[in-house]
Amino acid sequence: MYPRCQLPIPKKARIEDIDESFIKWVEDNLNNRPRKRLDCLTPNEYISNKFNIMR
Repeated sequence: MYPRCQLPIPKKARIEDIDESFIKWVEDNLNNRPRKRLDCLTPNEYISNKFNIMR
């Protein structure tokens, strides 16, 4: 797993050149990582709990 501040995308890469499935993987990876700031919940869990969203 990559550190939060380091993504596996080169800095000067053009977004058009990156596969959409890879971008989705990075998004899911970041949104499903527990955060100390959110009491060790993932951002997805936090939003679900805050707005009482059923999944």
